[in-house]
Amino acid sequence: MGEDIKIYDEIWEWSRRIRRIKPVEEVEQEIQKKLQTAVLPMEIIALKSELVSVLQEMKKYDAAVSTIRELIALDNNSALPHLSLAQHYLYAEERPDKALEACGLADTAARSSGHFVRHTLATKARIGIALRRHDIVEECLREIPLLKIGEGRRDVGRERDIFDRADKTQISESVLRAYEKYLQA
Repeated sequence: MGEDIKIYDEIWEWSRRIRRIKPVEEVEQEIQKKLQTAVLPMEIIALKSELVSVLQEMKKYDAAVSTIRELIALDNNSALPHLSLAQHYLYAEERPDKALEACGLADTAARSSGHFVRHTLATKARIGIALRRHDIVEECLREIPLLKIGEGRRDVGRERDIFDRADKTQISESVLRAYEKYLQA
């Protein structure tokens, strides 16, 4: 696990360095070139993740989705590539309906592995906000504070933006109080 994080961080730093000095089209070419010689699974995952970001910046959405699907194929049991697809649809293409579909697959993977359940629910809440589906937002705000993140499980920290952006006139008072208490803990 530690070696994988080191590899991912090194590629992330490398990508940030070249993105500061090169046009995005050249960054895409550099990543593609590095992918041709990558052998370690985490190296491939990290490079493809960076490639997705570059493709999104260039508004090459079909290529970005294709690359995300390659990431899913590499590890279908991980919530992260499914979340990447959901976030792509939500933010890059502004298609929250498609995002909700992808988030459902992330939820299945997260609950199965125990990793990134909170991240998945927060993403689902953001999608619910975009869809004006207050029932989804309330469900996520209700469930997140009740989660018990097991030892050795990876997840995000407490996120306030979903609470701040939720239409509080559409969420039960008890759910709002419980989430606010959770944020203050």
